[in-house]
Amino acid sequence: MDYIVYLDSRANEMHRIQNGSKSMLMADITRMPQLPEELTTGDWLYLTGDGPQGKVELRCSVQRTELSTGTDRRESWLSTHQDKLQLTGRQWKRCLKKKKLLLVEIRDVQPIEPIGFNRMLFGHSEDWVPIGDIERAITLTKRK
Repeated sequence: MDYIVYLDSRANEMHRIQNGSKSMLMADITRMPQLPEELTTGDWLYLTGDGPQGKVELRCSVQRTELSTGTDRRESWLSTHQDKLQLTGRQWKRCLKKKKLLLVEIRDVQPIEPIGFNRMLFGHSEDWVPIGDIERAITLTKRK
């Protein structure tokens, strides 16, 4: 399965992934409870900046995932992964409040020819948009 993943532009996540200092993403799965079961090793993540319309500029694959379903020991858990997450202070505070978090370690980061994408075409407002196949997203976006 392919996913479009919206990154935090204010935290400069795209750049940090490109330069290798960030190798783990975080997903708030409170409103996406199916994500931990659907996301598997080897799935492709297509990365873009904030906003409903953006350019997908990087792709990477899922190496592994780790789920946290409670806030007990959340700070310790995040600290263990901070070298890969590279959370800003603002992101850190937000993560501590979330009920369910999924950490996704990534690999095989590759720049790609920029692809225009509008998540509203998929009826999805979350930061992780399951699209099935990236070619489907490209086709739908070009039609609109």
